[in-house]
Amino acid sequence: VLFNGIRNCLYTDMIKIVFVGVNFIDGQKKRVIEQSKGLNIELIDRIPREKLEKYIAQTDVFFLTNLTGVKGWFPVKIFDYLKWRRPIVLCPGDNDVLDQVILRTNSGYIINDSFKCARIIESLYLEKHNILIDFNPNESEVKKYSRQYQTKILARILDSKSQW
Repeated sequence: VLFNGIRNCLYTDMIKIVFVGVNFIDGQKKRVIEQSKGLNIELIDRIPREKLEKYIAQTDVFFLTNLTGVKGWFPVKIFDYLKWRRPIVLCPGDNDVLDQVILRTNSGYIINDSFKCARIIESLYLEKHNILIDFNPNESEVKKYSRQYQTKILARILDSKSQW
């Protein structure tokens, strides 16, 4: 859906997709290369967090995918992405916790077809070039997914289970 959406976008030649850490999962690099033929991509091995932050700081849009058949799973990336207050494109949606986070925080788009993907990417491209699109994340909801807030929740749960 994502790669076909980018191929169908009016600004395909202007879009660069950077994949960091694609060698982490067996076969991931090969799959990305095969599916992204004809697109401007860069594949980067896993890098230290400090260096990763530099890439993230230059990112206009974050792309996130789900793991098919895995319910209730939050990839760590979503917490990092929310922190940077940039649009997140979840493609495809998971009909589960990731969709809920995107909807509650108003932090991006849930895309399940390549046509919608192309239109959203075109809108985001225009916004970047000062043709404004309405994007206004729900800050109070975004904060609920910060590491600090989530740690407090975990601490409360552990305290409630503790017998001391």
